[in-house]
Amino acid sequence: MEFKRYDITPGASIGVVDTDKFKVNDLWISFVSPLSRDTAALNSLLPMVLTRGTASLPDMLSISKRLDNLYAATISPRGVKRAETHMFGFFASMLGNEYAIDGCDIAGEVISTLREIITDPVKAEGVFKPEFVEGEKKVLCSYISSEINNKRRYAVTRCIEEMCRGEAFGIADSGRIEDVCAITPETLWEHYKKVVSGMNVEAFYVGRYSDAVADCAASLLKGIGSSSKTAYDVEVKRSAEKVKRVIEDHPVRQGKLCLGYRAGRVLSDADFHKLTVFNAVFGASPVSKLFMNVREKLSLAYYCSSFICDPRKGIMLVNAGIDPANLEKTEEEVARQLDLIAKGEITDAELDAAKASIVNSYREMEDIPSAFENWYTVRMMAGRSDSPAENARRILSVTKEDVSEAARGVSLDTIYFMNPTLNGEEEDDGE
Repeated sequence: MEFKRYDITPGASIGVVDTDKFKVNDLWISFVSPLSRDTAALNSLLPMVLTRGTASLPDMLSISKRLDNLYAATISPRGVKRAETHMFGFFASMLGNEYAIDGCDIAGEVISTLREIITDPVKAEGVFKPEFVEGEKKVLCSYISSEINNKRRYAVTRCIEEMCRGEAFGIADSGRIEDVCAITPETLWEHYKKVVSGMNVEAFYVGRYSDAVADCAASLLKGIGSSSKTAYDVEVKRSAEKVKRVIEDHPVRQGKLCLGYRAGRVLSDADFHKLTVFNAVFGASPVSKLFMNVREKLSLAYYCSSFICDPRKGIMLVNAGIDPANLEKTEEEVARQLDLIAKGEITDAELDAAKASIVNSYREMEDIPSAFENWYTVRMMAGRSDSPAENARRILSVTKEDVSEAARGVSLDTIYFMNPTLNGEEEDDGE
């Protein structure tokens, strides 16, 4: 499945994976903004309000009826953080035109509806309807408040916030509750005008990409976005001279330990492949050193794994669920396993298993349209367009020395520990 990218206007582009593998075609439309505390809440709220109604479809029921008539197509708001960039907009999913028994141009109608949502929202006295804004503010605030309920994920969020304090990457892409509450129909409308006229737009399509679909996508993007392309810069910092340690009490029964590491430099393509294999050997595969030793052999953790939080910033996290009594031992063992890799103590079996795990994950992308969108969007922002298959070949060429080099290149920056305050007999804490 070949990837291509087309510039529609100076500020709007579309990436395409042209394939007939799926019966459903997916389209992402994202406005691209530097991640900022001043705009995160506005960016997150805007797509939610826009999907409430248009001039000709004045409420969610009207939009739903139109989409239901288009073979149950869907349009929903979405937002993600890519390094220090906020991408927010819409996701549309639709049955391929070839499956319409009545000859309906499903893609054309869905894209037309999406353009209407973006360019012709329902208004009251020249701004967004107050009831729509207030309703979606409550939904967004509820979502932000609920993030703490997933303790494992929340611990990761808190580690990143502490590790990247003062950096845009440390900002929550959904915004803060106090910022959401301060939004008015007037301020959101002013922000909307800036978005549709001054921000880059990145579209991504997975499905059968006919000339008709291409024309519809082009018509959607024309007249939207800025008149020039913006570079997606990333701030890369070296680790702190002294490791930061943060301990917070929470009403949980299981302690959550997160260790944040930095590579401290912009990663080249070769660096990225080395770091990827190192991460798999270290803690990202079922036979990794952290899983086999920290969890299985020493029983220090209920779970223990590592993952690359953001390859462009060179940030990797170790995430473990532990008893507080094992905190010191777990930190020591994680450090010991990292040191073993840095010294080259890697078996052929460990290296082969790590590579096989990575290559298999790349192959699995071919069955998941959203995986393509994530893969190519991240690479587009880094000025690359290499495919998963191309990366798989490069992964297989990584050597033990490459893995050791990657291990020596990362250093511990931040330790975050969620200290449990509940005992085993108290009520469930949402873990």
